[in-house]
Amino acid sequence: DDYVRDMWNYICPELFKSLQTEMEPDILAVVMESVASCVEVLGVGFIDSLQMEELVEAMKNHLKKNYDKEEERKNARKMKIMMKKLRKESRKNWIRTTIF
Repeated sequence: DDYVRDMWNYICPELFKSLQTEMEPDILAVVMESVASCVEVLGVGFIDSLQMEELVEAMKNHLKKNYDKEEERKNARKMKIMMKKLRKESRKNWIRTTIF
């Protein structure tokens, strides 16, 4: 039990550090899976309150980044649709003024 706890305390800081700093989605998924596996195998008692706070904070940061990126993509799609409509209207107006 002490050996496992010592191993966890050795691995945990680096694992959480990579969880906080990793930006590549595929690698981040592997890190998150590793954290989840550790929690499942070790159980709740191995994660102290500071580690849990660090884990929750890292997860919140990644979720916020994902939400912000999704909002940016959504706004970019809206802008693209608006520009397409504007160009279409502009062509119609040009045709009307040129022909008539």
